[in-house]
Parts: sequence; C-alpha cells; structure tokens
Amino acid sequence: MRIIDITKSETSNSSMDVITTGELVFLMFDLADLKDLILTEKQNSSGIYLLIGEREIYVGQADDVGKRLSQHEKDIGKDWITRVIFFTN
Repeated sequence: MRIIDITKSETSNSSMDVITTGELVFLMFDLADLKDLILTEKQNSSGIYLLIGEREIYVGQADDVGKRLSQHEKDIGKDWITRVIFFTN
C-alpha cells in the first residue's frame, strides 16, 4: 500500500495542490498561479506537463518546466489554458 500526502501551497490564495509519493511529485494549479511554482523547489525541474483547457489538452516535456510554462503563458493564443499538471521526481 502507498500513502500519498496531499498538501496545499503555503500561499493563501493559491490553487496549487502538491502530491508526493517518494519517487514522484505531482503539482496541479491554475495557470494564473504559475508564479507560485517559483515558491517550490521544483521550479527548475525536468518533467512532463499537461496544459488543460475546456476542450483541449497539450502534453509537453521540458528540462526546466518553470521556464517553459512561463513561455507558454506569454505565447499569443495560449489563453485557453486553465489548469496545469506537472509530474517530476
């Protein structure tokens, strides 16, 4: 049996959920709260991420997910992104 710890970000208005299992860290947050990723030690981590909108999902992989998500946030046409899921170890 595995026990999964679920914690909320220390930032009071944050949407960020963090789930850890020993080997895997799973972060889920609103794109508007991307700035809260900077408050975690996982900001420069490599991993796989999902950008979720109402009708589409984009799956990506990056060596520096914080930097890559910032690029997505600034890209024209990325207004459809509402939630982000990020997996790392």
